[in-house]
Amino acid sequence: MSALHGPDGQIYAEAQGPLVMGGYTAGNGANGKEVNSVTVGSIPNGGIVERDTAVDLHEFKTVSLLLRNPDFTTAKQIADAVNENFKKTVASALDSSRVDVSVADAEASSVPVLISRVQNLRLSVSTPAKVVVNERTGTIVLGGEVKLTPVSVIHGNLSIEVVTTYAVEPIPGAMGPGWVGTNSGPGAVGRDANTGGAAEQKQITTTPAPENGGRGGDRLTFVNPDGDAGS
Repeated sequence: MSALHGPDGQIYAEAQGPLVMGGYTAGNGANGKEVNSVTVGSIPNGGIVERDTAVDLHEFKTVSLLLRNPDFTTAKQIADAVNENFKKTVASALDSSRVDVSVADAEASSVPVLISRVQNLRLSVSTPAKVVVNERTGTIVLGGEVKLTPVSVIHGNLSIEVVTTYAVEPIPGAMGPGWVGTNSGPGAVGRDANTGGAAEQKQITTTPAPENGGRGGDRLTFVNPDGDAGS
């Protein structure tokens, strides 16, 4: 029996029952095998509530909105959206993770009505890059904003190497409105749609942008069979 204490030191629930593991270990030494984690588990339907946690919303003077992902820009956008909906200043961002809405200034009939009106407002926020690792099931989930740079990871007998490979593709129209390429990369051969003449891509040189100390820009050079060059 495991007691679950609240911030006030009181016991609000207890957990007891069969423990379900997300992995297993078998054998020992060189003949052993371990899958996922054997130190993390769950007890389905094992919680027993010992104390009521109901809250009387009628006594609330201020409704505080807490951001799961603290961000000053998002907090300000929430306050602005609430104030615009109520046509007056009823919300203010206290910090990056908290926005307070005054119940009296909002003139709502009840706190639940106020919360319902606020939570149905829509606004665009930036999604943080996040990686979620579930050690119990061995699952890894990456968000859409996550970008992997070259890295090597070694854990036990597992080795992961992430590399980045860049492929050069001719930019449509970069060699003139009438140039049509047949393939890409150094040595690519194309033809001029206006004259029918062939054009060969001889070299590609990439230089850093001016802000990085370079000359700036990418340069693509090609040479026609008649000796005319362009870039």
